[in-house]
Amino acid sequence: RSRLQTDRRSVQVALTDEGRTLIEALFPRHADDIAAAMGALTPAEMEQLGDLLRRLGRGAAEDAEPADPPIRAAGRTTGRTTGRGAGGGPLAGSSRTHQFSA
Repeated sequence: RSRLQTDRRSVQVALTDEGRTLIEALFPRHADDIAAAMGALTPAEMEQLGDLLRRLGRGAAEDAEPADPPIRAAGRTTGRTTGRGAGGGPLAGSSRTHQFSA
C-alpha cells in the first residue's frame, strides 16, 4: 500500500507476486461456480442480467472520479459524501493495482 502523492486521501493497493499466484489458482474454480449459478437463468434472464450489469459498470466508471467533498449541514461537516469516490470495483479493469479513497 502507498499513499498517492497527488491526493494523500487515496491509497494505491497492489497484489504481491504471491497474492497474484493465489488469485490465479483460485479464479478458475470461482468462474466455474459463477457459471453454475448462472445456469439457473433462462436466456432472456441472462440477457436482462447482462444489460443490468453493463449499466452498473457504466455507473461505476462515472463514479471513478475523485471523491466529492463532504456535505456541509448547518456549518459543520457531516462526514458523508455525495459520491462513491475513486475506484469502481475490485475487478474493474485489468490493472494489478486499485485505488481506494480514505
